[in-house]
Amino acid sequence: MLAEQVAFSVDDIAAIVRKIQDDSDTVTFSLEQGDEEVEKGTTQMAATNTTFQSN
Repeated sequence: MLAEQVAFSVDDIAAIVRKIQDDSDTVTFSLEQGDEEVEKGTTQMAATNTTFQSN
């Protein structure tokens, strides 16, 4: 009986850890995409600035 409870607890803990890892992966992916968008925006702003300064 105790062994079964421990086994269920271990399974629950493993599921929680997997969920945390999945959530961390999702956050990492979102942050990376956000960073790419910021870089694109920065590049576009620099190009726009150059255009306005050359006129």
